Amino acid sequence: MAMTLVSSATPNGTASNVIFNNIPQTGKNLLVLANVRSNNANATESFALFINDVSSATYNENRLRGTGSTAAAAQVAGNTRIEYPQIVGNGATANVFNSASYLFTNYTSSADKQVIIDNVNENNATAAQQLIIQGFVNTTAITKLEFSTLSGSVLVSGSIISLYIIS
Repeated sequence: MAMTLVSSATPNGTASNVIFNNIPQTGKNLLVLANVRSNNANATESFALFINDVSSATYNENRLRGTGSTAAAAQVAGNTRIEYPQIVGNGATANVFNSASYLFTNYTSSADKQVIIDNVNENNATAAQQLIIQGFVNTTAITKLEFSTLSGSVLVSGSIISLYIIS
């Protein structure tokens, strides 16, 4: 197994989104590693992932979420984007970032693709959360991934999102 860095983006407080276009179709799986924080005044903010610009794609997930004081499970069906994980904003503990990994299996196939997301919201409070998601996305081969804040706030300096191909 080989893991190859395709691209890495560091928004540095100037962008609300990161786009990976023309993803090479040379591997078996895609891995995205994100370490991000927004300048949103709230402690958390929704961070969406759009796949291939396809609003008709169907995304279904099983979600396990825990905080410093609660735990919950949920099923979500029929979304056209992945709206979790939430990322930390300026209302969270200073200088902490959200860490997440996104693994897409069999990303070059036209069949459903499994996605596994592991997210840690690193706020030093009971509102901090860990989120594990297992889902399926129904779309053609993945050629584009767009990560975006939903409020229009920007990703602060120190944020980084990296895309890898696993073959």
